[in-house]
Amino acid sequence: MERMDATSVPAGFAFGLPVGLTFMRTASSEPTLLRLAYAYERASRVRRPPAYRAGDVGF
Repeated sequence: MERMDATSVPAGFAFGLPVGLTFMRTASSEPTLLRLAYAYERASRVRRPPAYRAGDVGF
């Protein structure tokens, strides 16, 4: 069985929760996998920095 590599990128939000998209390819094509994932993430522009509230941290 051939080894697979995967990477996930932000794909948007559903009901306020983040949704991801996973790119998978054979291990021998890792550079292509990373180029595709990077291009999608740059083109989609759906990533938002996390917003922490005082109650979320738990310290």
